[in-house]
Amino acid sequence: MTVGRIPLHIFQSTNDAFDGLVKGKKPKPLKTGTTIAGVVFKDGVVLGADTRATSSEVIADKMVAKIHYLAPNIYCCGAGTAADTQKVTELISSNLTIFSMNSGRNPRVIMAVSVLQDTLFRYHGQIGANLLLGGVDCTGCHLYDIGPYGDMDKVPFLAMGSGNLAAMGILEDGFKTDMDLESAKHLVRDAIYAGVMNDLGSGHNIDLCVITRNGVDYIRPYQESEHIGKREGRYKYSPGTTAILTEQVQHFETELIEESVQRMETS
Repeated sequence: MTVGRIPLHIFQSTNDAFDGLVKGKKPKPLKTGTTIAGVVFKDGVVLGADTRATSSEVIADKMVAKIHYLAPNIYCCGAGTAADTQKVTELISSNLTIFSMNSGRNPRVIMAVSVLQDTLFRYHGQIGANLLLGGVDCTGCHLYDIGPYGDMDKVPFLAMGSGNLAAMGILEDGFKTDMDLESAKHLVRDAIYAGVMNDLGSGHNIDLCVITRNGVDYIRPYQESEHIGKREGRYKYSPGTTAILTEQVQHFETELIEESVQRMETS
C-alpha cells in the first residue's frame, strides 16, 4: 500500500524509529484554544480575538491579549502556543521598528508578511504560531493568514483557532464587499462570539482592533463576558490550619573573606 508515491512502510519505519528514541512516557499532543477573526472593509481592516488562555483543562488567563502590535499600521492576531505567538511577533515588531527608524516611513504589509514567512519556515513548524495579519499601507487594505510552516494566503475575511468552524459560518453568511466600519465591527464581534459559545478553549471578553489610514483603534475589551463567576467564600486560612509533622533547623557558620565597596560616579 502506498500514500501518493511514498510506500507506507516508510512511515511505519519512521514511527518505529521515533518509538525507539523516546523512553518512558510518550508526549501527548497539546490542545490549544482560541478564536481569532479578521475582515477587510472599505476603509481598513478589523481584527478580533477572545481573551482566554488555557493550559490543558485549566484556564490559565482570562484577560490575555491575542492581538499583537507589529507596526503603527500593522497588527497581528495569534492562535496556537501563547509563548510562540507572543515572542515571534515581538521579534518581527523589533525588526520592523529598525526599518522604520532607518527609512523614516511605516513598513508595507507585504514586508511584514515576508519576514514572518521566512522566520517560521526556518523553524519548520516548531514554532506553534498561526497568525492572522492585517494592515493598511500605500497599496491599500490587506489581510493575510500565515501558518506555522510559513505558508501564506491573502483573504478578504478569515477565522482561525479551535473555534474557527463556528466563526467561519458567521463570516461567510454576513460578509459583503465594501462594508462600512460598524458593520465590519459587528460581524467580527458576532464571529468571535460564535466561537466563544461553541468552543471550550475560547471565552471571556472580545477584543477588536480597527486599522485605517487615520490610525489604529484598539478596543480592549469591545464586549465583556456575560457570564462572570462570583466568589462564594473566603479562601484565607488561619495559621495552624495545616499541621507541621516534622521540623528541622540546621545552622551554617560563615566567614567573611573579603569586602569591597564600589561608588557610583554621579557627576
